[in-house]
Amino acid sequence: MPGDGAGAGLILGRVHRAGEIDLGALDAFEGADYVRRPVPVAVEGQSLWAEAYVWAMPLPLGAEPIVHGDFSRWLSETGRAPYRGP
Repeated sequence: MPGDGAGAGLILGRVHRAGEIDLGALDAFEGADYVRRPVPVAVEGQSLWAEAYVWAMPLPLGAEPIVHGDFSRWLSETGRAPYRGP
């Protein structure tokens, strides 16, 4: 999920019930580049709140908005590969 400066809008994704998950371990896995926070979601027509990891750093120069909110579709449309790190 993009950070605050990137714009608010529709983002397609999945909602999972976390159950007894160790959120501290998940926070450590996501690292300092992301912050976990509550976000409004729609699930089967219901408005709910869920927690999502949101990009917490400035967006890189040349970052492009994904207007339709579907990252997988955007990768397919642009022929790009997901970021794999340095």
